[in-house]
Amino acid sequence: TSSISKIIFLCVLFLSLLFVKRIRKLTVILAFAAFLFTLMNADLKLNYIPDNIKDNTKVKAQITSAVTYKDNKVTFYAKNLDDNNKRNKILVNIYTDKPDEITDLETGDIYEFEGNLRLPKPKNNYGSFDYKLYLKTVNVYSYINAKSYKFVKKGSLFLHMDKLFDLRENIKNIIYENIDDTSASSLLMGIMFSDKGVDSEIKENFNDSGLAHVLAVSGMHIGLIYAFLIFILDLFELSTKSKNFIVIPFLMIYIILSGFTPSSMRAGLFCVILSFAKMQKFKDPDSLSITLSIASLLLLANPLLLFNLSFQLSFLSVIGIVFLTPIMNFFVYDKDLKQKAPILTFLLRYSFVCIACQIFTFPVIVNSFTEVPLLGIISNLLVLWSVAPVMILTIVGVVFSKLIFSSVIFFIIKLLLKYMIFVTDVISSLSFKSFELFNLNIFYIITYYYIVFMLFRYISFNKITMFFLCLILVCSIGFSKYQSGGGLNVHFLDLGQADGICVITEDKKCIFFDGGNTFGRDNTSFVLSPFLNYFHIKEIDTAFITHTDSDHYEAIASLKNNIKRAYVPKTDKKDVLKISDNINIAKKDEVIKIDEDTKVTILTEVKDINKENNENNIVYMLEHKESKILITGDMTYNQERAILEENDVDCEILKSAHHGSYDELSDEFLEKASPDFVIIQSGNNPYNLPNDEYIKLLEDKGIKYFNTRDNGGIHFEINNNIKLRKVFIEDGLY
Repeated sequence: TSSISKIIFLCVLFLSLLFVKRIRKLTVILAFAAFLFTLMNADLKLNYIPDNIKDNTKVKAQITSAVTYKDNKVTFYAKNLDDNNKRNKILVNIYTDKPDEITDLETGDIYEFEGNLRLPKPKNNYGSFDYKLYLKTVNVYSYINAKSYKFVKKGSLFLHMDKLFDLRENIKNIIYENIDDTSASSLLMGIMFSDKGVDSEIKENFNDSGLAHVLAVSGMHIGLIYAFLIFILDLFELSTKSKNFIVIPFLMIYIILSGFTPSSMRAGLFCVILSFAKMQKFKDPDSLSITLSIASLLLLANPLLLFNLSFQLSFLSVIGIVFLTPIMNFFVYDKDLKQKAPILTFLLRYSFVCIACQIFTFPVIVNSFTEVPLLGIISNLLVLWSVAPVMILTIVGVVFSKLIFSSVIFFIIKLLLKYMIFVTDVISSLSFKSFELFNLNIFYIITYYYIVFMLFRYISFNKITMFFLCLILVCSIGFSKYQSGGGLNVHFLDLGQADGICVITEDKKCIFFDGGNTFGRDNTSFVLSPFLNYFHIKEIDTAFITHTDSDHYEAIASLKNNIKRAYVPKTDKKDVLKISDNINIAKKDEVIKIDEDTKVTILTEVKDINKENNENNIVYMLEHKESKILITGDMTYNQERAILEENDVDCEILKSAHHGSYDELSDEFLEKASPDFVIIQSGNNPYNLPNDEYIKLLEDKGIKYFNTRDNGGIHFEINNNIKLRKVFIEDGLY
């Protein structure tokens, strides 16, 4: 649905542009036709499933990208030579404690990788990142976690581009040899080539400071390279045509070295087209026409780039600059000011560029990151001046690395990099560095751009435009209500090998049962926060914790400042007792009223905190009107027996105990509970959970079941009956 929303948004945006003043209508119509053509091809690519997806297999593949070494993982893209469609690639992951010792992998060479070849998991919760779609935008349709690999033979890429990756590797070695600080050298590789090996904390600080674009080769980087090359060639007094003929190949090489990212391709092609325009002596080439033409060309080559975040941000930034900066410059234009205060004029104009980019990319940033940097303009003014000397000095330092004075150059580069790290570290530590906003639906986004065009006087303010604006707003409100659903909405979240259930009442109270992390996975950042943002929830009314294993409470504990009250087992674990300022120890038979139609009954309690965690598990019964959901956590055999003796466990939905574990009472418990649905919350794990015996038991009894490992998040809507609203992954292929 998110893909469809983006397509609808694109169509409406293009149609709206037809009513915008001062835009060449032919350009918009031709670009729109190209976009529609690519969308037809996009559908085929979105539904494509590669061959030979299976575990414990061998794959022959040719490395097609730079090899990235980060933390405990070596990763790269490779062309799957066993796939009938040779254009499709696979993502290869090699997990190791010593990634730096893997030095025998070279771009262009062919290897045989052994491991589990799998399809990337698609979007699996509301608000979560669609990793499968992202990989498809770069023509990657499967991945393999390689347990081993062996060299097959030497190879080369198209036009011997592997030699350029060798050049990049040589440049990287020179940088790391001359800058002994790993954080600084990895940052330099990120600035120069969009390298993914940048230190995680530094990368996060750049994002928080509104400087993520510094680590993605784009117009600024390409423009600096272009200007530097022209400056060097001017020393030889060459003609404009000669200079551009020399510069264009260098720009294309730089695009390849930076990994063919959408932003680098957009900026590079823009410079190439401008260079040809200068050679042909065209006057005032239309920037918008060039931008839309490049977007159309890139989408014709790869339709799925439409869903690539880098593509969206890159082109929206340029369109924002084209539309908005002339208007802002006009209001402050003053010849006297330019002469008396050239620096102030420059800072104003640069600030306008930053503001234009932020205005036009605002909806995409909100929906992708949920946070908008407040200090973006300040951090850009503080840091961006240093990017040019860093890049130019790096080029000089690498070229003359064998000479003695190169050490002085790299020392200056290191100081500038340390300055960048310091500034971003300070800004990202400020409590007011950013503000959170809710996820915007497609109609709110259309409304936003419509208002922007009206404010900047590209769209006339009249009765027709006001009617259209009101119509969009009505659709926005209606769509928001449809997203939220009516009655009681119960969400079994896909948290990997962890439990987490979110319940949203009709009056928007939010209740959580558990919410854990597992195997080092940060479910707070990647699942819980985006989920809450998607449903415009800022506060959790009540959190119920079943027991004190990290896979049941650790993620929700990170949201402690947003939890009004919590019910937890009796424990001496301090972090569990700090989940909320209002902590309640769960007591057997206590009934907690949520609203007029909803209540939670506690079926067990902890008597001895020294027992094993699972034996101190709390079982909850959630009731809404006539419907019941039994939430078992990691309920053990002893607890099953006690509950069966003392309680009526009849329910419509049963959350299976301990990720689908089987024991001697499983059959009897299912018989007494007689659920319509059983939900298993598990992930890839070494414990063989859920047990095969438990799955067979469910199938023999004809009970409908879902496993979040295979099906992603599960959404039920409860009014007078239970309605299965959404299963994120219907086919369970992942």
